[in-house]
Amino acid sequence: MKSLCLRSAGLCLLGACMLLAQDWKSADTLPGVDLTTLTAAQKTTALKILRDHGCSCGCNMKLAECRVVDPNCSFSKGLAAAIIDVAGMDKPPRHLVLGKVGFDNVTRHLRTQLEEIERQKDEALAADFPEGWAAA
Repeated sequence: MKSLCLRSAGLCLLGACMLLAQDWKSADTLPGVDLTTLTAAQKTTALKILRDHGCSCGCNMKLAECRVVDPNCSFSKGLAAAIIDVAGMDKPPRHLVLGKVGFDNVTRHLRTQLEEIERQKDEALAADFPEGWAAA
């Protein structure tokens, strides 16, 4: 009888954990995350980001999952707060909206600028120190 009670309690606990683990994927609220300042569209965007991106604490969970499973995690709490702040902005900072395409364009532009600087440096050195200047 005691074994049956323990087994039942274990199954109930496992079921509750499974329910919690799935809940973060569809929850409209998360522990310690204030979504009340966001519009419906901003809230949807913020929740998508929280569900898609991993927590940096090393738990290998998504941010929303970490907030549900470990509401005391300071990493997911801080990251969630930053995401809510950005999601609530009318126009996010430019560096946050670059994305891969923008990043590639900026990288290409910087490489071009660096090549131009190197070319000008070589021309300036040639003008300042003509060939054979050290022999004189």
